[in-house]
Amino acid sequence: MISSRIHIFRKLVVTLKNVSFVVSSADYFLFTISPFVKRLEFRNLNFYSGWASATNLFPHFLPTLTHLHLCDITFNTFLDVTHTICAFPHLQSVEVVRVHWDSNAIHARKGDAVQYPVLPPFVHRIRWRDTPLHELLHWLLSHDKLPIVPHLDIGPVRERDVSSAGRYLFQVGPHLRHITFSFCFGTYHDCALLSDPERRGDSLALRYKEVFGISTCHHIALFTELRSLKIDDFVDCNSLSCNQRTPAFCAPRVLASVRSPKLTRLILGINLAKVGALDKHDVNWEFLDETFASRPYETLEVIEFEVKGRVNVEGLKELISSRLPYAAGRGLLKFHKAT
Repeated sequence: MISSRIHIFRKLVVTLKNVSFVVSSADYFLFTISPFVKRLEFRNLNFYSGWASATNLFPHFLPTLTHLHLCDITFNTFLDVTHTICAFPHLQSVEVVRVHWDSNAIHARKGDAVQYPVLPPFVHRIRWRDTPLHELLHWLLSHDKLPIVPHLDIGPVRERDVSSAGRYLFQVGPHLRHITFSFCFGTYHDCALLSDPERRGDSLALRYKEVFGISTCHHIALFTELRSLKIDDFVDCNSLSCNQRTPAFCAPRVLASVRSPKLTRLILGINLAKVGALDKHDVNWEFLDETFASRPYETLEVIEFEVKGRVNVEGLKELISSRLPYAAGRGLLKFHKAT
């Protein structure tokens, strides 16, 4: 019976619908299952409805919880978000999706600096999606000892995030193992921020500047231990206009900047209704194929196209393979439906 609890109660999901029951029953069943719960998920709550009750559950999981997932939650302030994350000292991963707060809320008395808590020391993975990114980066940079998070999944990265993202990535770049990006830049010029100084003798960087007129990104070149790179929304028929810069400018720039001798896996997200819609997006396939044939990609083992939408995967595979003949010839291209 004890061994089965380890698997049955490994994850607990708390929502607006069940929060009252879970809290009221805490003394009866949490005492029994809390030692086995490793992942705690809070969904569809807000600071004024359900969240106050949910925080009463925290003490039950302090010694055991390693994974925290917050989804569709509205907090009062960003400081409340950080205190929630830091309530669990043994956390290893944090996932924050569609979480919001009042950016105008007062954190402290006028003139006082906000005192953020310290990120738990064992956190090695952060997924921060459709949630204001600037505040996360500012929090990480405020630490006396910068947190090193080797698995990062962030996005969309917007213009206001570029400076702080650059500062954080510049310092942790050599420690990154896996990173996922999505972008939402309003103009081509936003993609040109944080450019490299000229890298003499770097044929890919020179070729990129020849084609696109701007330099590659020095911060991404520092990801020398990177094993996998994912660009979400590489092509997305449902994205806002700002995301249309991803295939045209942002993705080629990221790909031309990578300099990791350990990179083996590249994932590109595609969301289309039909195969023919691919050509509505401004993708420089010739340059991408040149990139995959260049020296920085000699260790690459697979380029995965993660496909969403109603598009026929086999038809899409045939079209993209014809656009990337070198990569296809090396047997790098794989296609699969996103789960």
